[in-house]
Parts: sequence; C-alpha cells; structure tokens
Amino acid sequence: ILIILITIIGNLAFSQTNNFIKSEIKANDNGVLEFLAWTKSEDFISFEKALTKEYNDGDWNAWFLYKISQSLFEIHFPEKGEGIKALSCWYILNKAGRDVRLVFSVNSILLFVRPLEKVYGSVVRLIGGTKYVCLNANISTIKNPVDSKFILDEKGKEFAFAINKYPQFMNKVVSIELGFYDSAFHQKFIVYPIKFDLKLSEYMQDYPNLEYDKLFNTPLSPPVYNSLIPQLRESLTTIDTVDQIEFLFNFVRKSFLPQSDIETYGKDKWLTPEESIGPNIDSEDKAGLFYYLVKELLNIPILCYYCPEKDNVIVGVSLDVYQVKGSFIHEGLSYKFFDPYNSQSFEEVFVSKNCSLIVEYFP
Repeated sequence: ILIILITIIGNLAFSQTNNFIKSEIKANDNGVLEFLAWTKSEDFISFEKALTKEYNDGDWNAWFLYKISQSLFEIHFPEKGEGIKALSCWYILNKAGRDVRLVFSVNSILLFVRPLEKVYGSVVRLIGGTKYVCLNANISTIKNPVDSKFILDEKGKEFAFAINKYPQFMNKVVSIELGFYDSAFHQKFIVYPIKFDLKLSEYMQDYPNLEYDKLFNTPLSPPVYNSLIPQLRESLTTIDTVDQIEFLFNFVRKSFLPQSDIETYGKDKWLTPEESIGPNIDSEDKAGLFYYLVKELLNIPILCYYCPEKDNVIVGVSLDVYQVKGSFIHEGLSYKFFDPYNSQSFEEVFVSKNCSLIVEYFP
C-alpha cells in the first residue's frame, strides 16, 4: 500500500485557489487533499491561532486538546460538517505530535488513535499491526472501513486519555447542593454547596472507559476540589481519625442514589470521581469516589477489589497505624473492607477468593 507522508509544516505547494472549502467533503483521500489545501487559508489559520491561545502542549492531556479543538471548530465554522471537523481535529492532534490515523466508513471520516492506556468499550482497529481506538464513532455506525493513505506524522506519540491536569478555560461554573443526614456524628442534615463547570461535563460525556487505576486516581477539577474538599475537611475536624472513614462512607452512600449505568447512560460507563458526583451512580463509581476521598483527606493505605459475584467494587482501608486491625492481610498490612454501594450500614465486608485487586494506594 502506498503511504503518502506529508509533514505538518507542509512541504507540498497548494494553489491559492483551493483555499475555499464546501460545507462538507467526500470521505476519501481526495477529500483529504481538498482539506489540506484549505488549512493554508486565512480562516483556518485564524482558527489555529484561537486554539493556540487555549492550549499549550504539555499543560493538559490529548483528550482535552481533542475536545477543545471540536468546540472551537464549531464556533469558528458552524456551517461546516462533521467530516471537516474530524479532519481538523486530525490535523491539530498530529500537529501536537499525536499519532492519529484516518479511516473512511461510507460517508464518515473516523479518527483512530494509538492509546497510551488500556481503553475498554471503544472500537478497535489494527493499522499496520498496531492497535488503534476510535475517537468519534461506535461499532454500530462503522461500515466497510477503509484506511486512508495519508499519514501526517508517522512518529507521533501515543494518545493519553488519563487526566492529570485540567484546562484553565472553564467558564460555565454552576452550583449544586449535596446533602445527607449524619446520624452518627453531627446528628443533623449536612448540605455541601459544590461548584461544577458545565463545559467540563460536556467534554466528559464521551470519555472512554479506562482501567480502574486511571479512573479512580483522576483528580477533581479546581471548581469541585476547591468547593467540596475544604467543606469535608471542616466536617472531619471534630471526628476521631478512625471514625472519619465512617463519615466519608456515609457521605458517599447517602448522598447519591444507586442506579445502574444502563439505566443512566444506556451503556456500561465507568466514571472518574468527579463524574461520580451526580444524582445516580453505580457500584464502581461509588467505590471510586470513596477511594478518592479517603486518599485525599486521610492519606492511608487503600485497596480496591472487584468482586464478580455481585459485579461490584469494594474498598479496603488499613488502620494499622491507629492500632485498628482488619481481617484481610496484604503485604504485611491489615485491611477492613467496605461496600459503599450495597451496604445499608457501615459494616465490614469480606473479600472472597474470586475477587481481584484493581487499585492500590500506599502513601
């Protein structure tokens, strides 16, 4: 197969008469050629400059670069179709040094990336013997896929989905209230006003399923962290350290109604701790939020096990430093395990032999 390599700085001369592009183009390599000519136009260069103001490579991961590219494209070119938007994201991601490939499917242009992490539930395609995952389609919409011959950067880096840092452009902040009746310690109904950025929620709607270790350790965004964590710290100040586990357990268990992903999203969707702060979440999401809060606020050893019998995740904490022993031993430490989804009270649960370790944290 002939591979056409075109460097991102452009070493092909395109005619100035090709700087206009229709609202949509054909899903084939001729359409790609037409698009590449358009990237030399003043309109597209203006779009790139606007994107540069929002994004500095290395400040946040490739997922946010992809989403902000989509968002800004829709603002700059509301009349352009999905194919041109996909090609624009392909061009921008390659320019940022990511390995992104084009695949044509009937009238669609698909983006496939070489992932840095394990990704679950996304469409997978082998290109040149290497596994790529699709960013902008699911398996039901892909028909007769054909690989494009165009490769902008054959030495591009893997696409990082895991989030370590958030963009600073958040500007759609709203407030919600979370509350539960704390019968164990404060004997009152506690309400926490929390700030969210709706733009971030939009960007995370099609975020893929990653390994639990990556999801559970995803930090909260600044608006949520700066509004929720100080309030929880204040609530914990009057509670003994060991009992703080129970308080956080009750907060997670009582503040969010249990509901399956199928009921909420129509599919199995694994959430980050921030995404879990919603009205309805399922077992692994409650476990992930409980894990994150214990790690952030108490900084003690934690284990998370997936148990297939109940299809849920349980969380173990080590309180050995406080002379409180658990029944489960792991690498010299004892752990007490809790189930923030199924348990009706703060009771220790046991790890069966069929459960598997999915996340561990040691300070």
